[in-house]
Amino acid sequence: MLLRIFSIAIFMYTSLELQAQKDWELIKNKDGIKVSRKDSDSSAFKSIKVEGTFHGTWEKLVYILKDVKHHSDWVYKSSNVRFISSLDESDFTYYTVTEVPWPFENRDLIINMKFTEDNTGKIHRIVTKAQPAEIPVKAGIIRVPYFKAVWLVKMLDKNKMSITYTVSLNPGGSLPPWLMNTFAVKGPFETFRNLRELLKD
Repeated sequence: MLLRIFSIAIFMYTSLELQAQKDWELIKNKDGIKVSRKDSDSSAFKSIKVEGTFHGTWEKLVYILKDVKHHSDWVYKSSNVRFISSLDESDFTYYTVTEVPWPFENRDLIINMKFTEDNTGKIHRIVTKAQPAEIPVKAGIIRVPYFKAVWLVKMLDKNKMSITYTVSLNPGGSLPPWLMNTFAVKGPFETFRNLRELLKD
């Protein structure tokens, strides 16, 4: 009887895993970086997932992410990035602007970033969430009302990691489908390709 219950549980778990994988639609696979999308439970806009294997240390990744003044060097269409506040070394908040082609308005975003890891130190999780009320809204820029991204970083060895990054957001205002598609596909891909080069340095 126990064997039967165990077999049913395994079957249900496997079915759910396969269904979850099918939900994602692969839209770009180049240079070892995969970008997928699926309908979001929390936003009218599709969620995006980026997957890849990167050479570099966890410490280097943390340094790059905390060095917010240089985010515009590698994060797609990012500008005016500045530090806002910090609770401790693993929890801080910063401001960034995403540049959008004219005649559409740029978007700004206040992001809180938190780092955690498992007991082995081999699996790390980074959660970033929008804090739209943290500072006053600026004229001529649309505040992003919703943003949540999760980094799952698994250390394959000391200098090699796999990263799975998932994000869902509402950019606020209105944007045409072609522009949303550009940011949904090109943005994550270019960002992680740039990150790969920084990690190797």
